[in-house]
Amino acid sequence: MRAERIQDGALKIDGHLDEPEWKLAQPATDFIQSVPDERQPATEKTEVRVLYDSENLYIGASCFLKDARNIRVYKYGRDFSTTTTDTFEMAIDAFHDMRNALIMTTNPLGGTLDTESGDDSATINVNWEGVWYVRTSIDEEGWYAEYAIPFKTLRYRSTAGEQTWGINLGGGSATEMNYPTGLLFQDLSGWQRCPWLAPSPGLMICHTSAI
Repeated sequence: MRAERIQDGALKIDGHLDEPEWKLAQPATDFIQSVPDERQPATEKTEVRVLYDSENLYIGASCFLKDARNIRVYKYGRDFSTTTTDTFEMAIDAFHDMRNALIMTTNPLGGTLDTESGDDSATINVNWEGVWYVRTSIDEEGWYAEYAIPFKTLRYRSTAGEQTWGINLGGGSATEMNYPTGLLFQDLSGWQRCPWLAPSPGLMICHTSAI
């Protein structure tokens, strides 16, 4: 997976992935379930694209649904509960050590949740509060998330030239059930077959010489 360089100011972060720059990026597709049918293809289609400029990393996620009326979301704002909503999340391992990652999660109403994963997911720091931005939108085909993550929020090597980072992408499509917990996931899927919340060996390549 490759992050494509764009001009500064080319994107308006509004949850609508309609700028022509998004078409420059080859999307990540073929997500794999972890729940309920582990390692089977996801039941819903997801496409994720990555762009960057001199200041920010941009993630555009298209979370398609066979019936968008089934979108489940009851809470928004910061540090929302992921047990009551559809979600999209990404884990970024900017050092590509496959042990540590920063995780940023949103839902169809633009809620934000960020955590720090360490020691190969053995430790989770829920108190990490990163600076990043996301806007979302909903239409008849599903919902969309548009992220802007300042490079100063991320930890990465300061060497010039092309860098390889680890990334994993995932989403949950919830279904309403008659259980005390509220919702169960009918499809919890990720881009790579690896522990949930752990950075994958999949590659994201950033040309950082201009940063």
